[in-house]
Amino acid sequence: CQDIFNSEKINTPLTKRFHKEYKWTLQSYISKTIEPLNNQYEFIEGYFRPKIAKVLELLGGEQLYGNTNSAVRELIQNAFDATRIQIAYEIVKTDLDYNEWALKLGEKYPVKIKFEKDENNNYWLICEDKGIGMSKRIITDYLLVTGASKSNEISELERECRKKGFELERTGQFGIGVLSYFMIADQIIFTTKRSELSSEEDHEAWQFTVHGIGDFGELKKVNKPIHGTEIKLRLKKGLFEEDSYQKWEEYLGDYI
Repeated sequence: CQDIFNSEKINTPLTKRFHKEYKWTLQSYISKTIEPLNNQYEFIEGYFRPKIAKVLELLGGEQLYGNTNSAVRELIQNAFDATRIQIAYEIVKTDLDYNEWALKLGEKYPVKIKFEKDENNNYWLICEDKGIGMSKRIITDYLLVTGASKSNEISELERECRKKGFELERTGQFGIGVLSYFMIADQIIFTTKRSELSSEEDHEAWQFTVHGIGDFGELKKVNKPIHGTEIKLRLKKGLFEEDSYQKWEEYLGDYI
């Protein structure tokens, strides 16, 4: 190789001389002879490979949450979080005093929960709020992604709240609590519209319907004049009894 760089011995360009005079001949195959030393270890596919259906079943079952009351708690909690975000936006963007306006805005944006019975004798548990609502992007990237981290928009809102002297105090996490709904429901309908105060460009109203964990849901545009979210849970057969409403009412009264 030294001769290549000796200008006195080379009268042709370096690249031409190099490619002409030097060649590497490699075998067309590689013999793999890697073995454990003295049979001291065994090769396995040593990483966790969860079965998605089973994980979803676990997250939506009593093994994780303890009892079906947890599904109702998560339903209310998510509605409260959405309302807190809407109230925080109003205070931050309109330069209101938090201590003066938080309670008044809370009265302006109530969370309602009710039971209904349809013509097919199905019982529905319905939760309605006038909170921040969801866009199509939030439905696909956060609602349907278990354990998704909070969005940049929420992180920025939290910083703005601290500048105003209060905390946003969200309690839930997208995707995880929602799975608990399937403990009590075999069909869920989300009807939602993102608030104009949000930095999201999408302020259309959307309806997402899904039947059970692992089902491929349907998303479509609907008419909803006011921001917020309505969640309808069709209760599983045999779950609702005459005293169910009273039991859940007592449970939520203690929780809230």
